Amino acid sequence: MDGTIAPDGRNDLYEADEHAWLLQQVALLREGRLAELDAAHLVEYLESMARRDRRELRSRLVILLMHLLKYRVQPEHGGWSWAQTVLTQQDELRDIIAGTPSIAQHIPDLLATAFGQARLLAAAETGLPASRFPADNPWTLDEALHWKPPERAA
Repeated sequence: MDGTIAPDGRNDLYEADEHAWLLQQVALLREGRLAELDAAHLVEYLESMARRDRRELRSRLVILLMHLLKYRVQPEHGGWSWAQTVLTQQDELRDIIAGTPSIAQHIPDLLATAFGQARLLAAAETGLPASRFPADNPWTLDEALHWKPPERAA
């Protein structure tokens, strides 16, 4: 398990210690030793990272949309906690989109699936029937990212 390639083409280090394997791959890239890269696992790992990024985007959209739905249906219950969640998710989503511009191509599909999940979660969390919430997403991504919680009376 020294990180060498086994006779059958497997990189034992990949299975034993992913972090060490990553460092090994970085070192090989930096040294220009491309023939020694664990290409099969590297491709698998990079594809996994791309899926993870889309999952994170979707998860943050679900949380944001769930809170927007709760505000829409029960504005009187919208307190500091809901506002903080909305503002945090908006900020994180903006960072993801700005830091990974190519992820924008996935937003329409992710927004649609996120809304369905957000609607179910909002209903479960409020105890209201799902029919009380809009069946279709009333917000574009831009509207969701710029929506501001109502200011609280002093």
